[in-house]
Amino acid sequence: MFGNIRKKLLVDSKFQKQFILFSLFSGLIVSVVYFIAIEFFYLKFVNNGTELGLANNHIYFQFIEEQKIFLNTLILTTTIVTSFVMVILGLYYSNRISGPLFRLQVYLQSIRNGQEIGPLSFRENDYFNSVAEEINLTLVSLKKAVSKNE
Repeated sequence: MFGNIRKKLLVDSKFQKQFILFSLFSGLIVSVVYFIAIEFFYLKFVNNGTELGLANNHIYFQFIEEQKIFLNTLILTTTIVTSFVMVILGLYYSNRISGPLFRLQVYLQSIRNGQEIGPLSFRENDYFNSVAEEINLTLVSLKKAVSKNE
C-alpha cells in the first residue's frame, strides 16, 4: 500500500519548499555578512595605504583590488555551490520529516475507513520513529479496552 509513497521526495510540497527556502535564506544571509566583513577588511588596507601616502596607482592598491576580486569571486562561487547543496540536503531532510507525517496521516485515514491495518512503521532513517511506536502501543491498548467492554 505504501510502496510508491516512500519513493516520492516532495511529500508535503508546501512544508518542504518553505523548509528549503528558509535554509537558503539563512545561508544567503551568512554569505552577505561575510561579503560585508570582507569589504571592511579591504577598506582597512586601502585606508592604511592612503595614510602612508601611497599614490592611487601604486602597486599596493592594485594588489589589494586583485585580491578583493579573487575573494569576492570565491565567495560567490562557494555561495552558489553551497546553495545547491542546501537545496539537495533540504529536500532530503524535509522528506525525512514530512514523509512520516504523511504516512501517519494515510494510516489514520485507513483506520477511519475501517481498513485492516498492521502496525505503523516509518523508514529506518526517518524522524519520529518513536511516534510510530507510541501509536502502535496506543492502538493495542485501545483494542484491549474495546475487547474487555464487549
